[in-house]
Amino acid sequence: MKKPEELYYTIRSLDSHELRYFRLFAKRHVAESDNSYLKLFDIILNDKEVDDKELKSVHKVKNLPRTKQYLLLLLHKALLQYHDNDSWAAQVKRYTRLTEIFLEKGEYQVAMENLERAEKIAKKFHLQPELLRLLDLKYQVRNRSGDTNLMSDYILIAKEEFESLKQLDEIVSARLSLESMKKVDKEKGASRVADKKDEYDEVLNEIDTELKDDSKNEDAVLLLKNARLFYFYNHSEHENFYKEIKGIMDIYSRSATLIKKDEYRYLVSLNNYLVCCVRTEREKEFGKYSLLFRDYKTNSHSLSHYISVRFASLSVYKIIQFKEYDKITKVLPYITNSLKQIPVKNNVILSSLYYSICICLLQIKNYPEALRWSNRIIAGTDFLFNNSVFRPAMLVNLIANYEIGETDVLISNIRSFERMLSKRKPEENYEFIFFREMKKINNSTQKEKVRTIFAGLKTALEAELKKNKQNDILYGFDLVNWVKEKSEAR
Repeated sequence: MKKPEELYYTIRSLDSHELRYFRLFAKRHVAESDNSYLKLFDIILNDKEVDDKELKSVHKVKNLPRTKQYLLLLLHKALLQYHDNDSWAAQVKRYTRLTEIFLEKGEYQVAMENLERAEKIAKKFHLQPELLRLLDLKYQVRNRSGDTNLMSDYILIAKEEFESLKQLDEIVSARLSLESMKKVDKEKGASRVADKKDEYDEVLNEIDTELKDDSKNEDAVLLLKNARLFYFYNHSEHENFYKEIKGIMDIYSRSATLIKKDEYRYLVSLNNYLVCCVRTEREKEFGKYSLLFRDYKTNSHSLSHYISVRFASLSVYKIIQFKEYDKITKVLPYITNSLKQIPVKNNVILSSLYYSICICLLQIKNYPEALRWSNRIIAGTDFLFNNSVFRPAMLVNLIANYEIGETDVLISNIRSFERMLSKRKPEENYEFIFFREMKKINNSTQKEKVRTIFAGLKTALEAELKKNKQNDILYGFDLVNWVKEKSEAR
């Protein structure tokens, strides 16, 4: 993030509780006579479009760079203080800092008391880097104090340090295995798994070897099991995926500490479990655990938003998998209402949800609504970086425009899409084939010629699918079959 933008993003990210706390905090730390900082804060908060240029010319903010810098510092201090107890890591950090302060003051007994508080939390949540720092501080306190009551067995401390380093090494090694599996996936992608089978298998064998060590800590085991999930997902081994994700959920069910330590990782695992339940047609399990997912309570706003969007996505995904497309009309009001509670941020999760909704609407031939939801993806510039959704959304947009009869919009959008794709390296040729033939269709007034062009488009798309070893172009919607129907229409 660029520095000039950080202040704007920070202010606009505050919720109502943080806003109230900041105003109280600012009153205590800013003199009443110097209220330029709070004035700047209110301007940015109330005007979503304001920028530096307008702040200078319209609002006449003096010494803008310094005022912004101090206001940002004030916001950071207030946020750190407000969220001081939000996480176990924050509490460990606070007690660690108090240990350092009292160590320098020579108050060794108080320093040790704070260190023990920090150590208790760090051990409970397996915070290995923090534990290593605390062990180092323990050496310092006992070395400096000279108090026989504080002197202890240095061999015991060394053993603790060695064990902490061993666990940290296991976690780092497991994380490298996970990233190695992701790297293979990123290089070729799921559509070309066969081309990278040897590399996948080599990484998987290394992971299996590591998992044979029963003494590994749970953090490392979870990372290794998640690496195996990548393998099973990309090889469409749904039953093996189910067994693996079930094993992950069993680990979480035995340890509330692991869930609290990293709620996001737990929720992602629960989401993966639910997706797998749909794929393997385990409806009862899906019904039970989807409610657990929906009703999960968290103090994190971003995780609350994640739960809302993911639950909506799971509902639509289930509709697509079981081909119950008519149910989308019942689910959409809930989804629309949920999205109102979420700050508008164009991310991969939201774009995937929008795309799934588009597919359901295409299936029930509600083309105006399919067009509206596809426009949400296309209008969101951040989605351009998510090719897996943006590119098929372009095709959905063109199909909907064609069905509605918006020929002028259709051609205009094709030209616009061609310009967008020309600036980026194309992943496949589907879009360009589709664009080319749709322009021919739009220019033709004879029904027979239109049918002939559609027949040619069908042949070209089938050839491209075969070349790329793929089964479909638009997940959830058979584009080739749609083209075939148009080529046979009378």
